[in-house]
Amino acid sequence: GGGAPPPPLASRGPLSPSLALNPPRPPRALLAIPASFLVRQAQASLETMVLGLVAGALAGAQAIFYYNRKSFLFDRKLRQEQEFKILEFRSEQAEQWRDDVRELLGMTEKKMESYAIVALLMLDACVGMFAEGRLQPGAPPWLLHFYMLTLGGAFMYLAMSAWFAMSASVIANCSSVRLLTHFVRMPIPSWEQLEDTRTYASAFEDVRPAHALRLPFTGSAGRVARVATAAPRAAA
Repeated sequence: GGGAPPPPLASRGPLSPSLALNPPRPPRALLAIPASFLVRQAQASLETMVLGLVAGALAGAQAIFYYNRKSFLFDRKLRQEQEFKILEFRSEQAEQWRDDVRELLGMTEKKMESYAIVALLMLDACVGMFAEGRLQPGAPPWLLHFYMLTLGGAFMYLAMSAWFAMSASVIANCSSVRLLTHFVRMPIPSWEQLEDTRTYASAFEDVRPAHALRLPFTGSAGRVARVATAAPRAAA
């Protein structure tokens, strides 16, 4: 334990000729691995890395594709709801027009009915005066002539007034029916219009690959929907 320390390397003297000519070799386990095996391992690692990159790129492309397809179908759904809402607004507008026609011509019918009632009441009074409204005995003939002439004229005018009032009421009713059935019809969409509002999922196949694989937040998504919408109509 208390011996002297070993002398430095310089004081140990030169190496033996056997050590100088034969330096230490690595373990035999490392020397046993052939170079071809190492090359194959490197190639396998490179292939695995390339396959991983390709798989990642394909997965990313698939995710982008489904994102754009879902966005396209969502936009088309919103467009369909918008067109249905426009049809609903048009129906409400047409219903307001029909109500205006009914109110305007209905007012004419009511006025003519009022005129006809008044004319018929006065006509009834004229008939009563014809039957019971005689002059006093001994009245001059010229007064009797004027009396009968006045009653006859009133009777004719009141009869024509009642007749015209009833005719105007019938004409107003017929005009209302004609306007409602020929000019102010409800805007019922046709089958072609309903078909135009429909979007097939296969319409996304008409989109260009650059748009189908568009990265999010780049480019114009609305232009993609318009291009896909215009393609089937142009083909038709």
